[in-house]
Amino acid sequence: MSRQPSPGRMESSGGRLCRQLAGKTLMEPEQRQNGRDAAAERGGLEPDEEKMGRRFSTLWIFVTLNYLYCDVISLMDHKLLGQYLTGAVGGVHITRSFLLGSAILMEIPIGMIVLSRVLHYRANRLANVAAGTIMTVVQFASLFFGASPTGYYIFFSVIEIACTAFIAWYAWTWRGQALRHRPQRTSARNVADDRVAALPPR
Repeated sequence: MSRQPSPGRMESSGGRLCRQLAGKTLMEPEQRQNGRDAAAERGGLEPDEEKMGRRFSTLWIFVTLNYLYCDVISLMDHKLLGQYLTGAVGGVHITRSFLLGSAILMEIPIGMIVLSRVLHYRANRLANVAAGTIMTVVQFASLFFGASPTGYYIFFSVIEIACTAFIAWYAWTWRGQALRHRPQRTSARNVADDRVAALPPR
């Protein structure tokens, strides 16, 4: 006859299994927190910051390519090209000061491609809100500046305005999402503590 395991041994095995599961549940939030603490000590970004930074950087790459290709297409327009050569486009004189201002303005989206990946949460959020708002207002105002816009310019402008407005909104709501995640980590730890306390003694 085969020996049946004693109830005490079965209870002991079940208790060890429950403790291992509860211990794993307890350690996971602690491991994530330890990873964040280590990143803070190294001066690096937290995982949430890195993920959001990559998203913002990708959005700025997208909108910058739209800016550039719109300018390339305008050079293929023979009417505008002739005006470029004369130094006046739609009644606006293209001076060196005007070109310098345009260069400074375009450095905003180009710079945000890099800054979105390296800035920490607070600075990253504020920079994206400010840059997204500025570029949205400037692009919208350009539709009413100078001569009547062409069809392709309106097409690119709609995409650019939508993208930069989304960046500003997404960065503005970023804080609310970060705060909503904090109670979840605390709640998971409290639940794990309750499970450990409820386990039967060995």
